[in-house]
Amino acid sequence: MSWRQIGVLYVVAALLGAWYLGREWRVLPREDTGGRTRLLSPDVAAADELRMVRQDRHLVARRVDGRWIVHEPQGAEVPADLLTALVEALAAADVIQRVGDVGGERNAFGLDEQAVTIELLAGAREPVALRVGGINPGGTAVYAQRVGSPDVVLIGRNVRYYEDLIFEALGPRQGPVVDEAKPVGG
Repeated sequence: MSWRQIGVLYVVAALLGAWYLGREWRVLPREDTGGRTRLLSPDVAAADELRMVRQDRHLVARRVDGRWIVHEPQGAEVPADLLTALVEALAAADVIQRVGDVGGERNAFGLDEQAVTIELLAGAREPVALRVGGINPGGTAVYAQRVGSPDVVLIGRNVRYYEDLIFEALGPRQGPVVDEAKPVGG
């Protein structure tokens, strides 16, 4: 084989390599969210205060020096990382499907008195509040509604997961205060 033939083979190999790289090896596109929109602004991750209400139970936590501290109920021991995970899940929650305006049928989506209301406050900004309702029939998402909006949407279940863990960490429900000196029913 002559040097000329070897040179031609190198040029052909270089051209084929350039063609392959140009066709197959492209810069990866940005993160594809499938055209979904976020439920809340990512700015909610910088919230200073978190309030949660589920039926007769509530929680108020404030971020102090970058760590969440539970202020209400007194003596509650909820891990700060769990509260951080909930806030980050809310900031990253995508709208999977828009159900639309459900009018007076909120209870069909678990958005009645059994829903959890979550409120995030960040300094002088307007508070952000939403209600997290029931699980969809497929079991893959939960219904949510921003307070003040008629639209109901589906979001991922991780928000519900962290919410349940937080209320479990609060401990058992406290029953009503009973005066033991009085007879039952009297």
